[in-house]
Amino acid sequence: KDVTREEWAKFIYNLYLDKYMPGVLGIGFSKIITPEELSSHIEEVRNEGLTDYSVWPKGKRELYSSIVYLEPGNVRNKRAIGYDMYSEPIRRKAMQNAIDNNQASISGKVLLVQEFDSDIQPGVLMYLPVYRNDLPSETVEERRNAAIGWIYSPYRMRDLINSIIDEEQMLDEKNIRLEIFDDTSYSEASLLYDSNPGVKAKNLFLLTLEVNYNNRSWYLRFSQSGVS
Repeated sequence: KDVTREEWAKFIYNLYLDKYMPGVLGIGFSKIITPEELSSHIEEVRNEGLTDYSVWPKGKRELYSSIVYLEPGNVRNKRAIGYDMYSEPIRRKAMQNAIDNNQASISGKVLLVQEFDSDIQPGVLMYLPVYRNDLPSETVEERRNAAIGWIYSPYRMRDLINSIIDEEQMLDEKNIRLEIFDDTSYSEASLLYDSNPGVKAKNLFLLTLEVNYNNRSWYLRFSQSGVS
């Protein structure tokens, strides 16, 4: 049985994401679409009431995806409807990993399409594959054939991590700074989170840890500093 747009919205509403999971912008479904299905898919969604719906960015591709459902339906998330995440290399790598390995997969650092105001934050996405129930999915080839899309969540990293740790207590009591990086370059380009951004400091103590989850590593750098 297909899940309707109304059923999806009601289910996500009852999770109270804003209250219990700050930083999780929403939970959505991204559908796999072949070029032959593209026109009929757009027409079908427009008939549901989304009269301006389209799959974007425009252009011919061997395979499309589209964010069909994404709740809660706030201003940020409405901007993402119809976006083909599979068209972007960083997202596509995580989406392919999810299907091929039948596991939750986290993307590298991206700029979420929901970002449009002055509070721009680094983002990542988590994907969980969805397969047809009537097809086998034991091998990689079978999983690729049976896949119909992904359940996914976009995360704003500053909001997410600040909801997990007590940033003020870390600074006030121990003067500890936490930085999270997407790779071992420890560069601004790979920086996902900084509990004390924009401050130059002389490190008195430094500890780095690797956290791995389903083939994706984050590198945590803890420092205790005296500001110079």
